[in-house]
Amino acid sequence: DNQTDFSELSGSAVVTNGVLVNEDLQAKSPLLRVNGKGKADLVQETLDYTVTAVLVGSLEGQGGKGLDDLKGVYIPVKAKGPFSKLAYSVDWGGVMQGVAKAKAQQQIEKKQEAVTQKLQQKLGDEMGKSVGDALKGGLQGLFGK
Repeated sequence: DNQTDFSELSGSAVVTNGVLVNEDLQAKSPLLRVNGKGKADLVQETLDYTVTAVLVGSLEGQGGKGLDDLKGVYIPVKAKGPFSKLAYSVDWGGVMQGVAKAKAQQQIEKKQEAVTQKLQQKLGDEMGKSVGDALKGGLQGLFGK
């Protein structure tokens, strides 16, 4: 019962001199999106890999409690060391940076919505929406979303 069923899993790897390098792992489940990248030295039997998970769903509809505080927060987990004794660590600095970025993005979206509403009042619905959409596009480009 303690497992995550993924509906999609993809990635590619290049192996050179016994070192496997993967830069594009992607996995999807109803609750999570996971990306990963790193390398495995198959000769030395060591791993240096980072998996970043983000919660995209809620357990509310599946009989569980909601996890809204974690929704959209990227959680990078590093796996490193010999295959026989891997060490796992959460990149808490990366988590906090992600939380700050998500909160800033939410504030920007709220402000953008308020500006769009005011533009619609002043310029009319169609023109105000067009200018507001252009503004939104510029802000999303700035924050990479």
